Amino acid sequence: MGKNMYGQIRFKQTEIGKIPEDWEVEELKNVLEEKGYVRGPFGSALRRNELKTEGIPVYEQEHAIYNSRKFRYHIDENKFRELSRFLVKEDDLIISCSGTLGKVSMISKTDPKGIISQALLLLRPNINKILPRYLKYFFYSPKGFDALVSRSSGSVQVNLAKREVIETIKLALPAITEQSHIVKILSDLDSKIALNHQTNRTLEAIGQALFKRWFIDFEFPNEEGKPYKSSGGEMVYSQELEKEIPKGWSVRKLGDYIQFMKGRKPKAVSDKWFEGYLQQILIDTFNGGKPNYANPEKMVIVETTEPIMVMDGASSGRIEIGYCGIVGSTLSKVVVNSTSLTNSFLFHFLKTKESDINLNPTGTSIPHTDKGRINDYSFALPNKDLLLKFDIIANQILHKIMHNKKEIITLSRIRDTLLPKLVSGEIRVKGGENA
Repeated sequence: MGKNMYGQIRFKQTEIGKIPEDWEVEELKNVLEEKGYVRGPFGSALRRNELKTEGIPVYEQEHAIYNSRKFRYHIDENKFRELSRFLVKEDDLIISCSGTLGKVSMISKTDPKGIISQALLLLRPNINKILPRYLKYFFYSPKGFDALVSRSSGSVQVNLAKREVIETIKLALPAITEQSHIVKILSDLDSKIALNHQTNRTLEAIGQALFKRWFIDFEFPNEEGKPYKSSGGEMVYSQELEKEIPKGWSVRKLGDYIQFMKGRKPKAVSDKWFEGYLQQILIDTFNGGKPNYANPEKMVIVETTEPIMVMDGASSGRIEIGYCGIVGSTLSKVVVNSTSLTNSFLFHFLKTKESDINLNPTGTSIPHTDKGRINDYSFALPNKDLLLKFDIIANQILHKIMHNKKEIITLSRIRDTLLPKLVSGEIRVKGGENA
């Protein structure tokens, strides 16, 4: 593996810096298939009036940025046949190439057949020369990401550079066997991170299901531990809610129990933590972005048990909990100002309204969360004992979610530290062990 007599790795100087003696420098075009570079169809090839609500999906920029697989737009079979050269295949890399640059996602076996939009670049690796996941991790590394975005152009809308520039990106390339070992280390970390994310989604769904059963379907446990409504619990009709609610409960407006505390933009933000600083909570924080820190003086601070809502932009109405830090300027902390309500109840109630809030914003060019609409929501207020019982269970779920989030952060830091060292050869692996 290119070691000297003392077991040290031998390096050689190349045009991209020092790399292990037994690695090679390759241009991107030499590790792609013959037609392995595809830029998405421009407006003349795919017009907006040809987009459908169902059919064959169109992969957009968000599918590379967030690794999402929810599709807004589709095309019919006739259009697909016309644009079949833009078809994604298993192990293809899709890269955001307009606006937000250099975000990479890989097409998996379970991803649906579809075509890329003009905001994406597709790369199809030659698996005899480079493993698709290795190329993906190269572009995840600072050097690989910089190789993409430093070749950008445009003044109004920034775009990745032209084909002849992108294809000349140079990368350090080990043998396929070593690529495989590198990929395994990084993929194992990513798999554990993904499992924790999935576990948290399941836990969140459990909390929502419990809230719905207790406070919407009114099947909370009665004194005998049986479901209240279906066990004959006494109900009375509410004109405000247009349905029956448990006897003794009252109908209230949410605005009587909450207030919004809009976040502020700190004067200075750092990607490094200093003593006394707190993390800045942004929309990007919810999406797993790297943390930024700021001085909390005169800022709105949120605790992990307090709900936060997105107030501006396309994500308006998004509600989150479990974050501690400085509330960003596009967010609000939603504060319970009455002992008759709890943060857990408020969060889960707003979660049931999340879609309605998002679909009914104020503003024209930029959507804003309609606080008046939220304040006008009516709900059935349960007794305090039941609220506290739900609070205990909900906080147990939140505690498990927070534990998983902390583990995600730790694993992500380990991966992000290892990744550039592995794809540069600074750390060598053989058979899954350091060489």
